[in-house]
Amino acid sequence: MKTGERRFLELIERYGREAVQGSIAAIMDHAEAMARARTRTIPDGVYEAESYMDDDGISVGQPVPIRCG
Repeated sequence: MKTGERRFLELIERYGREAVQGSIAAIMDHAEAMARARTRTIPDGVYEAESYMDDDGISVGQPVPIRCG
């Protein structure tokens, strides 16, 4: 068993499944609310970005472009 799995099971044992699941849901809800609030502050417009992943795991060493816009 890996450390993260063990610690997660310890949380469930200590606080109960419902409390742990409720806490996870609360954290996710808060993160979503904060991301949405921050996104609303971005002015309307056209945005573009470009970056590269090191590779796709198949063609090792061949950069993979990532573009959005």
